[in-house]
Amino acid sequence: MRGCFIFIFTVVFCNFCRAQQVHVDADLSAESLIENVLAQGCVGVSNVVSPVNGSDFGYSSFGSFTRGDSNFPFENGIVISTGDVRSSGNIPIENTLNEGVSEWGGDLDLEAALQVQNTMNATTLEFDFVAVSNRIAFNYLFASEEYEGVFSCDARNADSFVFLIKEMGVNSDYRNIALIPNTSIPVNTGTIRPEIEGYCSANNEAYFEGYHLGDTNFNGRTAVMTATADIIPYTSYHIKLIIADQSDRFYDSAVFIEGKSFSVPFDLGEAIETCASSVELTADVGNTAAQYSWYRNNQFITTTANTSIEVFSSGDYSVQAEVPIGNASCIIEDSISVIVHTEQELQNEISDYKLCDTNNTGDLVEVFDVSSKNSEILDALPTGNFVISYHLSDAEARNNSNSITGFFENTSESQEIYIRAENIDTGCLSFGSFHLEVTTCYATGSFVNFVHEIPIIENIPNTIAMCLVGSLTLTANSSDTDSYQWYLEGVPMPLETTQDIVITEPGSYKLEVISRNGCMNTKNFSVTSASFVRVDVTHFTHPNQVTVVISGNGEYQYELEGNGVQDENIFRDVPVGVYTIDIYQEQCETFRSPVFYLLNYPTFFTPNEDGINDRWHLLGIENSNEIKSAIVSIYDRYGNIVARISEDTLGWDGRDADGNNMPTNDYWFAADVTINRQHHVVKGHFSLLR
Repeated sequence: MRGCFIFIFTVVFCNFCRAQQVHVDADLSAESLIENVLAQGCVGVSNVVSPVNGSDFGYSSFGSFTRGDSNFPFENGIVISTGDVRSSGNIPIENTLNEGVSEWGGDLDLEAALQVQNTMNATTLEFDFVAVSNRIAFNYLFASEEYEGVFSCDARNADSFVFLIKEMGVNSDYRNIALIPNTSIPVNTGTIRPEIEGYCSANNEAYFEGYHLGDTNFNGRTAVMTATADIIPYTSYHIKLIIADQSDRFYDSAVFIEGKSFSVPFDLGEAIETCASSVELTADVGNTAAQYSWYRNNQFITTTANTSIEVFSSGDYSVQAEVPIGNASCIIEDSISVIVHTEQELQNEISDYKLCDTNNTGDLVEVFDVSSKNSEILDALPTGNFVISYHLSDAEARNNSNSITGFFENTSESQEIYIRAENIDTGCLSFGSFHLEVTTCYATGSFVNFVHEIPIIENIPNTIAMCLVGSLTLTANSSDTDSYQWYLEGVPMPLETTQDIVITEPGSYKLEVISRNGCMNTKNFSVTSASFVRVDVTHFTHPNQVTVVISGNGEYQYELEGNGVQDENIFRDVPVGVYTIDIYQEQCETFRSPVFYLLNYPTFFTPNEDGINDRWHLLGIENSNEIKSAIVSIYDRYGNIVARISEDTLGWDGRDADGNNMPTNDYWFAADVTINRQHHVVKGHFSLLR
C-alpha cells in the first residue's frame, strides 16, 4: 500500500487461564487496613485517613490481599493502586489495565517530593504512629503495566509512588523512604528495569523480579524491597503512602505492602555455620530500656540488658526483646541456627590420578604434578579461600607437616596421597585422599608391536552446541573398553558410566575410558549453550528481511512457512502476513519459532475533515484477534508528547491535549502493542499535512 512501511511483532503464546493469582478485596476500611493488616507489635498507629482515592469515581483503589495458592512473595498485606485494586488479581485479565478517569486527581505532596507535575488517579493512606525503637521498616514491591513498554525507558514519565514520613509537632519536611537501597533514587519503572533492547539499557536490574509472573495482572514488578526510617523512640510521626498515574490514566500501577511488616526491624541475620570457636549474636532494637531473654533449643540461657551474647556450641538460638510502651510492654522475637565445628567433609570423592608407564617403561614410576588436582578439590569444597597441601599420610595432613611440593615420583604402583584444605577466612579444615596409579600401556608402531593399545575415542568433537529443544545424546566409539566415566566441570557424573550420555546442560565435559587391559585415555570437550533468541526484521526498508537470531555456535537450517529449507538465517522479500519459522538441527528436534505479525502504519495524514486520511492510526490492529491493546505516544520534533491514542479510539486527529490544531510538520511515534499480554515497542515517524 502506498505511503506505508512495515514492522514486525513476535507473539509468545501463554496460558493464563489456570494461573494462580492473589486474592484482592476492598471490603476493609482504611483504618482497619492499617491497624489490623499492616502494623504489628511495638508500633502504635492512629488517625488513619485516605483523603484521595478512586471511590468518588467508582473505583476501589485500596484494599487487602492474600496469597492463596499463588507463588506471590507475601502471604498477605495491603495494596494501593492507580486503578481498581480488585483488578490486580482474583482472575486473569488479558487486556492492559487502563482504569481510572482524568477527573480523579493527583497528590501535591507526591509531586513536591519527586518534583513532577500532572499526576492523577492518586491513592493515599496516611496515619500517625509511635514506635519503641530508633527505626521502623516495612516490606513492599511495586508492580506496573508500564513494564516492558517504551515508557519504562523514561523515569520522568513513569507512574509515581512515595512513602513520605515526618516528625510531628516540629517544623520538618516530608522525606521519601521508597528508595532504591543505598541511594536517594525513587523507585519506579524507569529506575528499576531490565534492558529494553534497541531503546534503553538496564537500570538497577538486580531489583527487577520479572515479567508476567502470573500471580497478579501486572506486566512486571520489582523484587521485594524494604523501606526503613531512622526515628526517635516514643516520638509521634506521620506517614503518607501515595501512588499516582503520571500525565494520563493509561497503564495502571500498584504497591503491595506485606502484612504485619510495619514494625520494629529485628533480625539476628542468616543462619551461621563456622569453624570459629565462638559466635557473637547481636539483637538491638535501639532502645536502652529493652531487656533481652536468650534461649538455646528452647531452653532459657539468660536475661540481660546487653544487646549481644557469645555462644560456643551449635544449636537453634532465639531471643525475646521486651520493651516498655506506656504502662505495659511489648515483645519482639527472632531466631537463628548456629553450627560451630572445625571440620567440613569434601562434597565429592576425589578421583585417582593415573598415568601410563612411558618413562623408563617397566619400572612403574612416573612424575606426578599433584597440584593439578587443585581445581577438582576446590570444586568439592564450599565457596571460600583455601590453601591446599598434599601429604604422604593422614597424620601428616592433620598435623600439616612434610607437605609434597612441586613434582613427585611415586614409590609404589598405587600410592595414596592425603589432602589437607584449610579455609583461611574461617579456619575450617577438610581432609581427603586419592591414589597415584601407573598403568602399563602401549601403542602400536610401524616397527614394534606391543601387546596392549591405548583406547582411541572417536565420534566426539571438541565443541558441541546444545539442541534448541530437548537434549543431546552422544555415543563414544571406543573398542575393547572395560569402563566409561563421564565428567562435568571436573566432577564425575555418578550415573554416566556407559558408552552413551544424555547431555542437558552446557559446560566442560571429559570422558575417561579404560580398556580391558587397564590402559586409559581421556577426551575433553565443551558443550556450549544454544537457544532461540528472537526473529528480527530490518524495519521500514525494502526489500523486507526477516532474520532468525540464535545464541551459541551450531549448524542450523531454516524454513519459512513450508517455502523450502535453507542454510541461511535470513529471509528476503517477505510479504505482509502471519508466519512461523521452523529451525532444524542435526540429531535434535525441530524448533518452531513463535508466530510473528507484519503490520502497517501511514507515513502521512491530512486532518482537514474531508473524510480522507483525517486520522492517523496503526493499520491491521482491527483485523487481529490476538492483538488486545495498542497505546501510541506521539511526539513533536523536540521530544514533547503531544498526544496518546489507544486501540479504542479512531486515531489521532492532529490536535494536542488541549484541543489545539498541531501545525504541518514531521511527528514521531512510539507504539506499544500488547499481543497475548506481551508488550512490543516500535518507533517511527510520519507527516501531518494541512
